[in-house]
Amino acid sequence: MILTQRPIVAHEAKTYIRECLEEGKTLARVLLEVQDLERGSITTFLPPEITETDAILFTTGGKLSRLAGEIVQLAGEAGLALRMEPKATTESCLARLLSSGLKADCRRICIFENALAKPDDPYLRTSNVRMLVHKQEVYHLVIQRDLSSDQIVKAIRVAMSPTLFIGALTYGSVDRSFPELIENVASDELKGLAKKAISIVVGA
Repeated sequence: MILTQRPIVAHEAKTYIRECLEEGKTLARVLLEVQDLERGSITTFLPPEITETDAILFTTGGKLSRLAGEIVQLAGEAGLALRMEPKATTESCLARLLSSGLKADCRRICIFENALAKPDDPYLRTSNVRMLVHKQEVYHLVIQRDLSSDQIVKAIRVAMSPTLFIGALTYGSVDRSFPELIENVASDELKGLAKKAISIVVGA
């Protein structure tokens, strides 16, 4: 399926981004506080046949078509039937965009909030994705030297949740090299990352 990057100029887009940031964790809330959402441009990835009217229905799904593949029917609880089918995603488009941003400057990093994870969740230790921990909040990190291993797609998939996806392309501290896979991050550092953000990523 072909996805194109297209601008969104409707005021509904800024309203949606603001609402998502309000629901986020520390990084998201600071982004909302320090970044002027009235400035800059907003783009999305959609099939070319999606109309402008449908494009701004951010809480409505069905814009990406089903991929060829097996449809699985499962029996759920209380007699409910569950249907699983492969759907297209914007992961690769977003990864390419962020990869280009990272390559432009070695000081840049990508950081994603994990809306659902807790620091002691076992699956995080086997994800092989950089993790920053702030109290009970989990963030996933990609730095320039990770690009060869396709870490952006991995980080997006680990951080993605059905309800909320928030990230930023920003500048890291000059004295922070992130040598370990799992590290702690303080409130002041998150605030610094939010202040230096050059792009904000919000799922829809």
